[in-house]
Amino acid sequence: MNGYEQDRYSSSDGRATVRIGGSSSSAGYAGRATIVTPERILSVMAEESGISLELLLCARRDRKIARPRQLAMYLMRKLCFELSLAKIGASVGGRDHKTVMHACDLMDYLLTRDRNLQDLQQRVLNRLYGSAQ
Repeated sequence: MNGYEQDRYSSSDGRATVRIGGSSSSAGYAGRATIVTPERILSVMAEESGISLELLLCARRDRKIARPRQLAMYLMRKLCFELSLAKIGASVGGRDHKTVMHACDLMDYLLTRDRNLQDLQQRVLNRLYGSAQ
């Protein structure tokens, strides 16, 4: 994930503690630890994408809303590793596990090609883990 090394520590309530480690090349995240929850990812995604939380969770499928929602599901899969696909889908408006799988596959593809999506992901990660100082 963007050159970051992750040491993951689990918790019993479905939250993940993620420490972003590595050298100074890891954008200033070295040694920081934080709790990442699906709710926190959705909240930050809503703020960074300029789309309300209600729209992220609704059934609308237009790209302007779907891409940030799909990126949120992708980040939940990568950062909240104890959550099943079904639990991720449930936290994003009651979506099916296959929808989450599709979102993760699509983000794997698009994040290698779409600079705007890469920038959005980086802004969300900066907010989740604190910006580099």
